[in-house]
Amino acid sequence: MKKFRIFYQTKLGGLYLMVLLYGGLLKEILRKGADRKNRSEV
Repeated sequence: MKKFRIFYQTKLGGLYLMVLLYGGLLKEILRKGADRKNRSEV
């Protein structure tokens, strides 16, 4: 049972890190897209 809890915690931690990573990447992509739109409008 102890092993399972550790595994569960690390699994959640991995998911959290993945979400953070993908969230950061999406923010960067969205920011770049917004920059392009602003430039093309001017």
